Amino acid sequence: MPVDNWHHFLRLRDFRQIINEIPLDGVTRVLELGAGDGVQTDALRQQFSEVISIDISPSSEVHGVIVADASSLPFIDGYFDLVFSSNVLEHIEHIDDSIVEMKRVLALNGIMIHSMPSTTWKMAQIVFRPLASLKKIAYKIV
Repeated sequence: MPVDNWHHFLRLRDFRQIINEIPLDGVTRVLELGAGDGVQTDALRQQFSEVISIDISPSSEVHGVIVADASSLPFIDGYFDLVFSSNVLEHIEHIDDSIVEMKRVLALNGIMIHSMPSTTWKMAQIVFRPLASLKKIAYKIV
């Protein structure tokens, strides 16, 4: 777990908790919605043999990410064993269309895992993000 990036630490802690709580035997093909900066993409790739990540607007250069909208997924029906997202659904404009698309690309008996932030999580981000930014600036100055 990264200790130098609080955001990554929290994301990976939540990811590992979710992955360890759900039986995922036989899952090999994973679709990740919202690759972001790739921290969870890397964790998924360590866990599963085939991970395809999409993002409508990637925040950094993530190896192999496909720029795509969740409401129009460029994949064949029933391909993925798992559809995963973390802190993404609340940003999707056409959520109903996107859920239909996720179900379309999900294999029979496939699993969807979606986590969303609570109000407390969002408030903590608003409060602590400036502090984390100040810490980064201070380390660069010193």
